[in-house]
Amino acid sequence: RAADRLAGAARQFGQAHARLLVQRRNRLASATAQLRALDPGNTLARGYAIARDDQGRIVRDAAALTAGQALDLSFAQGGAEVAVTRTRDTREAS
Repeated sequence: RAADRLAGAARQFGQAHARLLVQRRNRLASATAQLRALDPGNTLARGYAIARDDQGRIVRDAAALTAGQALDLSFAQGGAEVAVTRTRDTREAS
């Protein structure tokens, strides 16, 4: 009788362990997908660029730029140093 209970407990433990392993693998796969989606390299590969000012800060707003200001652009493959010729506000960008 004790052996039967032990065998049942071992079976339940094995099943619980298998469920936990599946849950952890699913969480890992989800986290991996999320990291890939947030990877700046993947964003660059889709055709975007990252613009940095002369202090190395990422430029997020054209209003922060002035004509003649130097920028460093990073692409999926390489980069470029450029100068701002003019800026546009949001209404002109589309």
